[in-house]
Amino acid sequence: MTIRLPFGRSRHGAKTYTAAAAMLLMVSPALAYNVTISSDPTSNGTLTASSFKATGPDAVLNYQDLQNALAASNFLVKTGTRGSQAGDITVAHKITWAANTLTLDAYHSIVVSKSVLPTSTAGLSFTFRDGGPSDGDLIFSGPGNATFMSTAQILTINSVPYTLVDGVRTLATDISGNPTGNFALAFSETEPTGFTSTPVTTTFGGNFEALGNTISALQIHTSASPTTAMFASLSSIATVKDLTLSGVDIQSNYSGTADVAALAVSNAGRISNVVSTGSVQNTSSSASAYVAGLVDFNNSPGVIVNSHSTATIAATRSFDLGGLVAINSSTLTQDYATGDVSSTVTSATAGGLVGFNVTAGTVTLCFAKGGLSAPGGVLGGLIGSNEGTIDQAYAVGDLNSSGGIATAGGLFGTNSGTVTDTYSRGSVVGQNGTTMGGFVGSTTSTSNIATSYSTGAPSGGTTIGGFAGSNNSAATSTSLYWNTTTSNVMQATGNGNDTGITGLTTGQMRSGLPAGFDSMIWTEQTGVNSGFPYLINLSP
Repeated sequence: MTIRLPFGRSRHGAKTYTAAAAMLLMVSPALAYNVTISSDPTSNGTLTASSFKATGPDAVLNYQDLQNALAASNFLVKTGTRGSQAGDITVAHKITWAANTLTLDAYHSIVVSKSVLPTSTAGLSFTFRDGGPSDGDLIFSGPGNATFMSTAQILTINSVPYTLVDGVRTLATDISGNPTGNFALAFSETEPTGFTSTPVTTTFGGNFEALGNTISALQIHTSASPTTAMFASLSSIATVKDLTLSGVDIQSNYSGTADVAALAVSNAGRISNVVSTGSVQNTSSSASAYVAGLVDFNNSPGVIVNSHSTATIAATRSFDLGGLVAINSSTLTQDYATGDVSSTVTSATAGGLVGFNVTAGTVTLCFAKGGLSAPGGVLGGLIGSNEGTIDQAYAVGDLNSSGGIATAGGLFGTNSGTVTDTYSRGSVVGQNGTTMGGFVGSTTSTSNIATSYSTGAPSGGTTIGGFAGSNNSAATSTSLYWNTTTSNVMQATGNGNDTGITGLTTGQMRSGLPAGFDSMIWTEQTGVNSGFPYLINLSP
């Protein structure tokens, strides 16, 4: 049985994984015992000089007992394969040791929520999914990380040796010599000097496990290259995990079409628990660019999960801009963006999360909170232009398209895809000639939107609707609502095609879920989301 929980978030760019980790932990059959390393007394396990093995539910290994044992020999912590629980190991207290190797061997997942600090010659080995189901993982939650003293120490993950690196330069050199290698960030570090081109130009097809560590002050200022990001390309077999890029300064002034992002220009692999903060921008006045807070092009079969960006996105000239991704043609799940997105060009396609979500793109359990501004174009609080599938998402940032003619909406600029269980709450400001709606600017005949609402106020445009600026007569609209009080707009759409769209006052929206909304997906609570409906799995 899968239990749905809201995934973890942080306010200042620090990664969290608490509830997402809980989701992983709860989907597994109960075939082993859980072990927690903490300050509590050791219990429900057999402790010897070289190992601790769980023999009962909720086993505890005292961190001091563990450190004392490691002072004398290698040590194994094991959940076993017989029991009544999922078989997870949780590191809930800092542990440090100076010699010998610690092996954490979990039937299912390993959750590191505090620091693991092997110093001097000490080694570390993680083994997860040891006989357990395929959803087991190595998870770094909250402040948890693994930090080594030097790159000469030993790390293995699922019996595979990882090369420890001390920063982006070393990583780039190592990948150029071994593009499918396994690498790990030994410790958090600050990049001493900037780059004038993309550091990792070789297509990466290996594993980069950052161990919950941070790369700070990554600066890439490029005028001679069309690509500007930490990685040029991640192949379909690549993984990048558990990394924070803090305070990035990514800037392109290339004279031709450019691709600008914090982590990667293109991704066809798996990006998990990765965070970017800082600034990503195109400053060229002669050519447009694709600009995004994390990845420009998320290509099939690429997956970005439990990742977010707080970086500000700006472009003098642009094609597609997104707070997280510029163009998505694959899978985004449990992701978000909070940075402002802006362009000075009148033809931008821009979204708080994604600029353009194509037909094959899916976005699930995602949100955006940043403001959006451009003098025209296609603008959406979540996605600029959507052709794909969206399920359980929201946007709350304000949009400003003054200065040009735009198609703008609180969630989407345009929609021709399938959308369920979403809402928008940002205002939408435009000028004469703009088509705008509290939820969507315009829809096409293939648009299918269900169980969604908006509360934002659209103003200043020519074709204005409380929900949609222009709604295609063949579009499917089911259980859709807009707030007539907060929007100050009494018509559902600007062109009169309003079947399936209902206006409700603030009092009505706060007095219970609107008709058609599933109480297993939606709820209301005084003081949460201003009393308006919100998604249970995506609490604001």
